[in-house]
Formats: sequence, C-alpha cells, structure tokens
Amino acid sequence: MATNLTTQKNSQSLFDERTNLYIFFIFKCVLHLKSGGELVFITPRDFLKSTSSRKLNEFLFAQGSITDFIDLGDRRIFAHATPNCAIWRFEKGNFTRDTNLLIFQDFSTFIKNTICKFTFLNGQIIFSKSDYSIPFYELFFVKVGAVSGADSIFGSEEFGDVDFVCSKTIKSGKTKKMIYGKSAENSPYLRKFKEVLMQRRIKKFSENNWFEWGRDYFKSDLPRIYVNTKTRHKKPFFIHDCKAYDGSILAIFPKFRADLATLQRVCAKLNALDWAELGFVCDGRFIFSQRSLENCHLDSSFAEFLNIISIN
Repeated sequence: MATNLTTQKNSQSLFDERTNLYIFFIFKCVLHLKSGGELVFITPRDFLKSTSSRKLNEFLFAQGSITDFIDLGDRRIFAHATPNCAIWRFEKGNFTRDTNLLIFQDFSTFIKNTICKFTFLNGQIIFSKSDYSIPFYELFFVKVGAVSGADSIFGSEEFGDVDFVCSKTIKSGKTKKMIYGKSAENSPYLRKFKEVLMQRRIKKFSENNWFEWGRDYFKSDLPRIYVNTKTRHKKPFFIHDCKAYDGSILAIFPKFRADLATLQRVCAKLNALDWAELGFVCDGRFIFSQRSLENCHLDSSFAEFLNIISIN
C-alpha cells in the first residue's frame, strides 16, 4: 500500500469527535491503498445508512467500488458484541459499479445472491437493481416519538390520561395509556416515584421538571403515516387516528395535501417498496431511523406526489 500525498484528503474535514472509530479506520485503509488494490472488511453494516458516515460513503464511491457485500444479519461473529455486521470487498479504481450481494440465512446457506449496482445517493450506499430517483425528503418530513425514560412508571391503564401509538399498535391497533403533560406534575401516583424519576439519564431533571418526559413528540394535526423503528411486520407502515406517539415510532408527514384516501394510497406504496434493496432490512427485520428515511430515495411510482407539490 502507498500514500498519494497529492490526493490525500484532510480527515478532519470528513470526521469529527462523534465519528465511530471503525469509520475512520475504513477511510485510512482506502486512502493508503494503491489503484487496483483491494481490501476485505468485516464491519458493522450501519455505515451504509448512518449520518456520521455520509462523507465516508461519498469518499468510497469516488475511489472505487464495493465489489462484494455479504450481509450477515443477526449472526454474532464477535464475542460480547452484537452489531449487525457485513463482510465486504472494496477495489480501488474499479468503477464498474457491479456488486455481488449475498444475504445469509445462517453461516452455511444464503437466501439471496444477485448482482446489483453500487450506488451513492444523498450520503447513503445502496445495492439496487431499480432506479431510485425521488428524494424522500422532497415528499415527506419525519419526526421521532416521545421518550419517557421510565415507561414502567408513566405507563398506567389506571392513571394514564393520554393514548400513545406504540410498537404493538401495528399488530393490535391498540394504543397504550401514559401519564403525560400537565396532569403529571400533580399526579399523586407519580410523586411516589419522584426520586427514581429524577435519576433518569435521558436529560437533566430537578425539582422543577422531575415529572416531565425525557423527549417530547412533534405535536400536529397534520395527516401522518406511522412506522416502527424496528419491526418484522411485513407491512411496516400504517395509519392510526391517535396523534401522540412514543419513541419506538416514527411519524411521516406528507409535504403535499393528503386526504384519507390519498394517505392510504401513499401508505400502500411505502409498504410495496423494496426496502430490503434500499438497505433497511437486516435478517428479516426492518430498521428505520429519522435520518436514514429522510435521506433515502424512492422509485418513480412516487412521482405523482411530486406533481401535487409543484401544482400547490
């Protein structure tokens, strides 16, 4: 391996103190690789979508191609560590953009083996056969749900006064009752747990805010579609009348006018999309985050909604 000082990038412009060390390691390895050289990595797979690796992904795409990518799913390959990992080969100077994608069911059998296109879109890497040209953020914005930091205390069928969409709602349609808002401050039930609630680490609590939740949710009457951040449900996107949602849920708000019929149609399209090809499925489980969704791209079937925005 050799260093080309004339093309060396300043790592400080790509990373900061929040960057995971393995991302910096990938960058340094590729940086010092000769043209035509190759490396095989075993790393967490989340670099494909994570916000912190956006610049790394751009750098990788500019330097060559990931020629082979083996998705290991939930298989543990490191003792005492459980990240979802992948084995992948990078070849510097190879711009064919062909990637041999393998998805393993276990260490002896795989459930998918196909040639895909290595693509860089808005900070994310995807291996796809389809054309994804419509930025998600042009059609929708995404909000995270509220986090109490102590659901076992705030959740109460007897004392709860606000219904929340939760991780179980997609299967049962039911919400959960939580103690939330102004009623929490004067709740005799909550006061019994005051000392415990003040010890929550999600944010700083004091005598003045011990009854508050750690993180609030975006309050709006706008139409929205919900999705669990992690789920094995085959149709992860759903609609519910309840306006409050907890931290296991993301709320997707259309930027175009959407009545119930339109919202249902959008929801069906989102459920029909090949999220596995977009890199959001690991070992049969959908994994979504606010940033990864907003930064992904959709296929041409969503073009009609772009037209609605342009008309309005």
